[in-house]
Amino acid sequence: MGNQKKHQQMQGTRGKPKRAHRSLRSKGISQDSPRDIICRLHYSETKNGVMRALRDTSQPLLYHGNPIQIYPDLSWYTLQARRALKPITELLRNRSIKYRWGFPFALIVNYKGNIIHIASILDVPPFLRALELPDTIIIDWNYPIPHQDNVQMSQRQKWVTPAKMRRNYTRITSPQARRGRQPSTPARKRITTDD
Repeated sequence: MGNQKKHQQMQGTRGKPKRAHRSLRSKGISQDSPRDIICRLHYSETKNGVMRALRDTSQPLLYHGNPIQIYPDLSWYTLQARRALKPITELLRNRSIKYRWGFPFALIVNYKGNIIHIASILDVPPFLRALELPDTIIIDWNYPIPHQDNVQMSQRQKWVTPAKMRRNYTRITSPQARRGRQPSTPARKRITTDD
């Protein structure tokens, strides 16, 4: 009974935004120009349906006679990578090859029953060969290269403060633990400082 009620509540919110607000205005822009509205929907299926409907229609979207443009909110890195791959997407459009974008970033093509994708700069030459496209130079793509087994990825350094650098932790064990038996209480730490 509770799940059914929850499902009915969710059905009512399927088309409603979870959150919507106007974006901040830059200082140089006049007060008369319209501002962007940022909208967060409850379900990704709703967003995908809206974006699909916008792609399928050839008429502009109007509100009270004014045109409206809808764009997905993408990260800066994704936008830069898409911009860098513009020569390839133009080649695909010229040859009527359909493509789609993957998440968080991938250019995906279904070609002759094979799924071919670009997720990093290393994938570009095999992608072009598989689609029988001419070699294309990609410039200004600073998207990270995917993790490989033989490449050591850098890790964040631990946050060390001067107070933590002076501390020296040593374990104190009970006499029972020294004889090979398990102590009934956990071991304590003795804090010593180097003075």
